[in-house]
Amino acid sequence: MTELSIPEEEARQRMAEFKRKYFADRERIYSFLKEHNPSISGMEQEESYRRRIASLMAEMQISETTADALVITGEVLAEGGMKILRKKKARSTQSDFQEMLGVTVSIPQDVLDALGIDDG
Repeated sequence: MTELSIPEEEARQRMAEFKRKYFADRERIYSFLKEHNPSISGMEQEESYRRRIASLMAEMQISETTADALVITGEVLAEGGMKILRKKKARSTQSDFQEMLGVTVSIPQDVLDALGIDDG
């Protein structure tokens, strides 16, 4: 096994901080999607998503809200990202990102930040 260049405890702390931020970002995106994307409520009820969410909760020992956010935002972002890629544009626009997320409202900066999108 490879030795860490930092102490194990520090590595664990860094991983915990990364997970906390990643989960918070996904929950922020999910909250926005629940409010503005009408297909989210249907996804939340679909049995296939319920099974994936339950499995993730058990495997990662996370809350249902966090598991919902990870599963559903992952699905929406993967499908939406493919829509953007198929356009083969040099630079995506705000309307491309709205289409990606399935929303018609402007995307707030905190959600863009959580997505890692530089809107500058």
